[in-house]
Amino acid sequence: MKKIILAVLACTALTTLHAQWSILNTGVTHNFNSIAFADAQTGVAVGGNAADGTVAIIRTSDNGTSWNTPTLNATGISTCNAIAFSTTNTGWIACNGGRVLRSQDMGVSWDTITRFSGENLYTISFVNSQIGFMAGDAGVMYRTNDGGTTWDTLNSGTVLAIRSLIFINASTGFYTGTGGVIATTSDAGDSWTIQAQPYLGFFNGRGIANTGAQTLQAVGQYGFGLNTADAGVTWNSFTTGTSNQLNAIVFSNSIAGVSCGNNGTILRTTDGGQNWINETSAITANDLSGIAFSDPATAFICGESGTILKSIIDISAVSFLPSTTFQFSVFPNPATDHLFLQIELKQAERITIQVTDLAGKIVAQRQAQLTTGVQTISLQDELLSLTQGLYFISVQTTTQQKTLAFVRN
Repeated sequence: MKKIILAVLACTALTTLHAQWSILNTGVTHNFNSIAFADAQTGVAVGGNAADGTVAIIRTSDNGTSWNTPTLNATGISTCNAIAFSTTNTGWIACNGGRVLRSQDMGVSWDTITRFSGENLYTISFVNSQIGFMAGDAGVMYRTNDGGTTWDTLNSGTVLAIRSLIFINASTGFYTGTGGVIATTSDAGDSWTIQAQPYLGFFNGRGIANTGAQTLQAVGQYGFGLNTADAGVTWNSFTTGTSNQLNAIVFSNSIAGVSCGNNGTILRTTDGGQNWINETSAITANDLSGIAFSDPATAFICGESGTILKSIIDISAVSFLPSTTFQFSVFPNPATDHLFLQIELKQAERITIQVTDLAGKIVAQRQAQLTTGVQTISLQDELLSLTQGLYFISVQTTTQQKTLAFVRN
């Protein structure tokens, strides 16, 4: 029987302050993969250690001030990957090996339900108290229409791992996963359509979130960010400002969102994802994997080595962006013969444009003195000097630096 480690019982959280986040000492050293809140006070973080198959589950009933150990009425459970609440009382945990746990008392105790296929399950999402979905390795996907009493197997349209799944209503859903796959359904998961996007084959999607009925954002490997304003008909890259892998993205409303990733990466937006501010600091260098809001103003982030962070400012604040912020894009993407950079500045500045490869080597660089407003720069010479592959283009002003990825065909 696999060893099961839950947490140190009734561990009071010690707090260390760094910038906009506090780090909570829960007494757990196992990796956390996901976190969810049943209400404004009650949350559960789940994870484990894939190397030895141990499990980590901890629970708070006071908005993160203290954490304790729920009761696990199950054996043979391996690493837990995702958690969601379908009602205030009913929670679900998706685990390795096709195992699923259920709680009917706000996470105080957990029981195993019928085992699914042996594939690891990475994501679980409920539209309402009755309709829910979960998915994982090899494209496995399941749906319940009766609050989890029964689950039907669906054809996801892929054999690749599905890492993140979201439904914006009972009929319309999206998922993202390995190999750059992004797919959508308009019939409650009965059929799925793989969508075209500029990083297909490069973008290993790890998280997807919506800010409206038509607008979504997805994040993944190399700090890639993709967004759509037409429910996935077209996807465009956006600047995240990092090349670290991003593992999750969550919005508390249409404008306030948080993304997190490897090496302690934390990004935050208050304008619906048009601009992202990097809040990574010395608070932690651990990989961060899951995000949850206990209320619209308060966010929690979980990660490896028992890391749980809590926001110490109002995440839903309307604006924190500096007046000198700028926007830029590159097109076409992928690029074959021509590449253009379009930038909008709020003041005249001298900028540095830098192109790097996946190893971080600088392969092209130039400077330009630009005026206020929107300007377009041809990067044809730089493009033609590159071999086929994936590259990052950074623009640095006197106060900020932003980065996008592009593909050279």
